[in-house]
Amino acid sequence: MDYNLIFGEKQAVTTTAKSTNVINLNVARNIAVGEKYFVQITLVESMADSGSDATVVPTLIQGSSLDGSNDISSPTVIHTGKTFAATSSAGTRTHIPLPVDDVYGTLGQDSYLQINYTVANGPLTAGKFTALLVREVENSTKYPDGI
Repeated sequence: MDYNLIFGEKQAVTTTAKSTNVINLNVARNIAVGEKYFVQITLVESMADSGSDATVVPTLIQGSSLDGSNDISSPTVIHTGKTFAATSSAGTRTHIPLPVDDVYGTLGQDSYLQINYTVANGPLTAGKFTALLVREVENSTKYPDGI
């Protein structure tokens, strides 16, 4: 796994937040040219809230510059992923497609990609996500570590 293509690994999301990492397209410049790529977002630790009514919606954003916190300033939404309900089990995942041949089009106009996790009806007391850029959709079920 290329760690330069990971947005966040086991990132705790209890309130609205951006992914730990930003993918710099100036470094990873030839991604998605002529091939389909996806952002795979997996719930790796079940969410918890007092009313079991919270949701998390991951959104792929892009931008041309970073702010002082290493987050994208003035982001543009590329695509919104499926909603994770508070009752979702660990191993639940969604895939956000990158536009094919678009690194030199829409994505090529901006230098950075990041995930924004929007929490509604929170805050959550638990919940962790792993998000990374992948070439193929993985459909196998992941189960939490039993140890």
